[in-house]
Parts: sequence; structure tokens; C-alpha cells
Amino acid sequence: MGKYRGRFRNQNNNQRITNIDNEMDIIREQQKQQHQASVNSERSRRSPPHIQVVALLENGSSFNGKAVMFNNPNMPRCRIFFKDKNRHELGIDTDISIKPPSPDKISALQSTINSYLEALHQEANMDFPAWLEKYSTRVNESNPFFNLDEIRAEFKYKKSRFGAWRVAAQIGFFDDLRPQYANFNRIVHIEIGEN
Repeated sequence: MGKYRGRFRNQNNNQRITNIDNEMDIIREQQKQQHQASVNSERSRRSPPHIQVVALLENGSSFNGKAVMFNNPNMPRCRIFFKDKNRHELGIDTDISIKPPSPDKISALQSTINSYLEALHQEANMDFPAWLEKYSTRVNESNPFFNLDEIRAEFKYKKSRFGAWRVAAQIGFFDDLRPQYANFNRIVHIEIGEN
């Protein structure tokens, strides 16, 4: 009987250790869930209020967007976000406060978005030298030659603007992914609802 005494003690210790490990895993999981819940509630407190926006286009398609309202005087009052299928966002800044919504504010928002998209389409149609001549920061200076770094910065900005046009085309504002052949689908109607 003496030779089995040690084995029985080890089995009891192993059971205690596994029970303690299981209890510790449960406690860790509860702590992780509590932490995640506190992080989510903190995020929701910090995020600005947003409103659901539904846009109807000329070609009959419609899609959802999100309008985020800001109270900071250094920022635009509202920013509209539309997402494409790949979850790329197109953000459009407006100085129209759509809370509370009224027909005048909705029509002003619609015309602002349409004019922004038309300007984006005109920029996408331009060749880079013409775009550089129109939008460059150094054209009016006495030195007509550009520094190579400034040209790279301007080209990077032009690429980002073309990327915004591409996202708008993938959303459905344009019927072709080539700006020379694309037709603009205007927003005909906008509906605003609480989210």
C-alpha cells in the first residue's frame, strides 16, 4: 500500500491544478469581456452623433450613407460618408447642418454633393500637366521651374483625388471606371433618418 500512496497524491494534485487552471481561464475570459465592453462604451461616448442618409440616383439605384455632425467651429458642420463594396469610404464635407432635417437643408445638401462630384469628375478628366497648371501652388511665383519634391507632392495629391473619384465610381455615381467615358449619375432624392 505504501507504493501507491504517492501516485494517489499526484493524481489529486493534478486534478486540483486542472481545476484551478479552468477557473483561471474563466476569470480571464470574464475580465476580457468586461474590458471589451468598457472599450466599446468609451468609443460610443467619444464618437460624434451620426445620421443615416439614403441617396437615390438618376439611374434608379440607391445606397446608404452616413452623415456625421460636428460642433467644432474649425471643422465642417457635417461630413457625409458613402462606402463601396470593398468598404472604401468617400467623405464629402459640407457646411450645412442637417439636424433637424428640413426640405431646404436636404435640397442644399443634395446640390452640394452633386457639385462636389462634378468637380471631382472634371479633375479626373484632366491630364497631369493641365491639372498642375490649374491647381499647383507655385504657378504664380517668379520661378516657373518646380522643385522635384514639390512635383512629387502635387502628383501624390492628384493620385489621391483620382482615388476619391474611383471610389465614387465604384459606389455608383459614375457608370464607367474610366473618367473619359463615364457619365455622372446625379443624386435625385435624399432621405435622412435617425440611426
